[in-house]
Amino acid sequence: MNRINLRLLGDRDRDGVFDLLQNSKVMTHIGPRRPLTDDEVLDWINTELVSPSRYVVALIGSDEMIGFCGVKEINGVFDFGYFLREKYWNQGYATEACRMALLKLSSMMNLADIEVFIALDNYTSRNVATKLNWLKLTDITKNGEQGHLYAASM
Repeated sequence: MNRINLRLLGDRDRDGVFDLLQNSKVMTHIGPRRPLTDDEVLDWINTELVSPSRYVVALIGSDEMIGFCGVKEINGVFDFGYFLREKYWNQGYATEACRMALLKLSSMMNLADIEVFIALDNYTSRNVATKLNWLKLTDITKNGEQGHLYAASM
């Protein structure tokens, strides 16, 4: 039984997005590697509302936004990623969200076109990749970080 669903961002998610993007632990492996300012979060929300990329991960029942998962095109690369609010870490939601997102994406695109980069020091995401049986393709340096590229599979 699914505990989460995937949907688009809505105005009701504003507080959750602030909680997510202004948390220093969450932001350790995302974007600028620092919590976003209020203005940056508002810009991020407005951009996502106009041009959705990744899915909102929401709890079934309450519909509370707990994070994001999916693909965003960055410099011509389909980058797969996920990020969850800290209070939802280590509960299996990331693995569940990745499975659901990849299933949805598989009907829209070739999963082989997706790039999954996981930094060496991102042990939690490396564990998620192991649980999902993702194939480690190569060691690379991306944006100054050592890590691995993985082949995403369902």
